[in-house]
Formats: sequence, C-alpha cells, structure tokens
Amino acid sequence: MKRKWFSVLAVIAIVILISPAVVAQAAPDTPSSCTWIGGASGVWTVGANWSNCTGTGGVPGTADQVSISGGSTITITDVPNTTIAGLSVSGNTTVNLQASAVASSSAARLPEAILIKTLNITTSLSVASGSALNMNGLTYLID
Repeated sequence: MKRKWFSVLAVIAIVILISPAVVAQAAPDTPSSCTWIGGASGVWTVGANWSNCTGTGGVPGTADQVSISGGSTITITDVPNTTIAGLSVSGNTTVNLQASAVASSSAARLPEAILIKTLNITTSLSVASGSALNMNGLTYLID
C-alpha cells in the first residue's frame, strides 16, 4: 500500500513540475507597448523619440504595438522600411508619417515610386475617431 501511494505522489509531483513549463510555452506572444514621446516632430529612427520599444537602438521593432497620441499634429520623418506589430493613433491626434529619402546623389533622377517605403504591420492598425493618419511616401501592409 505504501508503494502505491508513493507512485501516485511521484506522478502528481512530476505533473506539477511540468505543468508551468507547458503553460508558459502555450501562452501567446503579446506585442510590447511602444509610445511616441518625441513631441510635435521628430525622426522615426532616433530611439530618444520612443518609450519602451524593443527594436535596435530603442526604435519600434517587430514585437512592438506602436501608440501615438497627444491631441495635436505630430510629424514623424525618415520612416524606413520596417515591420511593427501594430499601430494605434488616438486622442484627437493627427499623425504625418514621412518616408526616409534615398541616400544617393542620383535620387533626384529616380522615379518617385522608388522613394516609397513599406511599413509592414503584422497585427492591427487603429485610428480612433477624431484622429488621423497621413502617410507620405509610404505604403503599408497588414499581414
């Protein structure tokens, strides 16, 4: 009888030890909250303009849910080809995103289409009522 209880307790202990690991692996990845703090204008690729972003240099990365608000017009320049988890504009804010320019002395001779950058959004794009999102030289993809 003692041996049977010992076996049952051993199985319960193993299940308890394994369960947290299984639960941790099954949890879905949630995007990191990344917020614009650069004021009325600034450069996308400057980490000091962002808070809590996971991309290289502190800028938005693939795991980031980008949030821009503030109740004013915000112009963000030099937006490169990039991928983010999501983009949200709220708080009666108008956001102007401007693509980065081609770094070439022959840029003036290139067709305008070559200057277009892609903002790839993997989960969601949200523009709240009273807010606006304008993109100059950017296309966006939502996977």
